[in-house]
Amino acid sequence: MLPLKAVVRFFLLAVGIYVLLILPWPGVREVYRDLYLWTGRALFQYYGHAGLVNFKAGAIDLDKDATIEMGRRGVRSGQALQINTGRLGYAPTAALIALVLATPIPWLRRLCAFVCGLILVNLFVISRLWLALLFSYCRPTPCRLYDPAPFWAKLLTGCYEFFFNAPTCSFLIPAFIWVLVSLRREDFSRILARVRSLTDETGTD
Repeated sequence: MLPLKAVVRFFLLAVGIYVLLILPWPGVREVYRDLYLWTGRALFQYYGHAGLVNFKAGAIDLDKDATIEMGRRGVRSGQALQINTGRLGYAPTAALIALVLATPIPWLRRLCAFVCGLILVNLFVISRLWLALLFSYCRPTPCRLYDPAPFWAKLLTGCYEFFFNAPTCSFLIPAFIWVLVSLRREDFSRILARVRSLTDETGTD
């Protein structure tokens, strides 16, 4: 199969699988939201030395389907962050699954890539939640826990905007994970060899 045809086939198959996964199947979003919130409670119910975090479910048909309430021991007032668990967790997971399943590699390798990829993409989902909590607890509010220096505050804001707020991050990081778990050095060598041969053929015409 010519490289262009292989790329087009892979792209169309990946997009098709992704679209199927993100369709509003009954109960899927609710189950994922509840699993996301359960994980959040298990890992971040207590944050830092005095932080208290509560995860509350919202309506699936709204843009923000969950709320994270953050407080501090001894302080009555707190802050809240409304989130979309589909964008933050389900979308990158679906993107990783689509890329792995569409990759033309043996099924045993695909299974290994699937398992390793799911582990890594969920670590990414957990990490961006941790980052959002850290950013929120560094804000100048009554429940503030940390007061970073200007340089670190600016760096934290940049990381928060890219890894948590930017929609493209939900696709860039899964794509990076896909390359990491699906492709080997010989795959890159084979691709480069095919590209060189195709370039040489074009140049001699």
